[in-house]
Amino acid sequence: MLSLLDKGEEYAIILAYEQKADLLLIDDLAGRRAASMHDINVIGTLGFLKTMHKKGRIRNLKSVLEDLKKQGLWMNEDLYKLMLED
Repeated sequence: MLSLLDKGEEYAIILAYEQKADLLLIDDLAGRRAASMHDINVIGTLGFLKTMHKKGRIRNLKSVLEDLKKQGLWMNEDLYKLMLED
């Protein structure tokens, strides 16, 4: 299944597996599924940002999300609102 992924996702999963990483930051759905099949814990960009916000590492999550949207990150309005909830 790894060979069906883009090289970046494939190599990230291989490295995470070889290094016995605690967590892999990956957004691609197929990549997340492949990593999970290899017992690698995954988190996406938005999940990571939400976690950092809850820990006080990101003070203005709304500003970060707006910047990401300007750079081309797509998220539907419901997810955007959910991200801003405590």
